[in-house]
Amino acid sequence: DEAFAAASNLENDPRRTVVLEDVEAPGPLGDSAARNAFPGAMIERYDPAEVVVRVDDPTPGWLVLADTWYPGWTAELDGKPVPIARANFLFRGVRTMGPGRVVFRYRPQSVHVGAAISIVAFGIVLGAALRKDPTAS
Repeated sequence: DEAFAAASNLENDPRRTVVLEDVEAPGPLGDSAARNAFPGAMIERYDPAEVVVRVDDPTPGWLVLADTWYPGWTAELDGKPVPIARANFLFRGVRTMGPGRVVFRYRPQSVHVGAAISIVAFGIVLGAALRKDPTAS
């Protein structure tokens, strides 16, 4: 409720303010008035299961991707796993420390569980089909 209220507060400029849930920000990021309202970030690739963003901003901050936050997304910053924060109540955010490349990938646990169940089920069916009935002639 608090995050929703803060994110929907019209006095908060979403270009300069990010509301985070369940994240302890490591201190202030500097004078927000001195920071560029539109730090350098460019989407290099946008696919349903992968988004690649190049960050050129030299100052630490948060990259907020205005896509719906949903479990199953992972993120890497310059090839190293980083946590994804729920930002501005609805979106995904990643802490950046300067220029870098952020890769978001959608890899829900349900896909891995479903694949494992399918492989086991296929093995059972295949084993039953290959097994001969000893009473059959």
